[in-house]
Amino acid sequence: MWHEPNVFKVSEIIEFKKRGLLLVNEEYQRGCVWSLRQEKLLIDSILREYPIPKFYFHFRSSEFN
Repeated sequence: MWHEPNVFKVSEIIEFKKRGLLLVNEEYQRGCVWSLRQEKLLIDSILREYPIPKFYFHFRSSEFN
């Protein structure tokens, strides 16, 4: 089954979380495994618009289709 990928800005994902539209399933989370330095490097990569690994979301609402 193929789905067209959606592209979201980090600010949009943060807004989804604030509005209660992004629910985190703890079963799939590894917990905090990155050092502070690694977290800073990820933020630096985002700000410099470098490619970063993909995030996968499962949307259960037709609001985003």
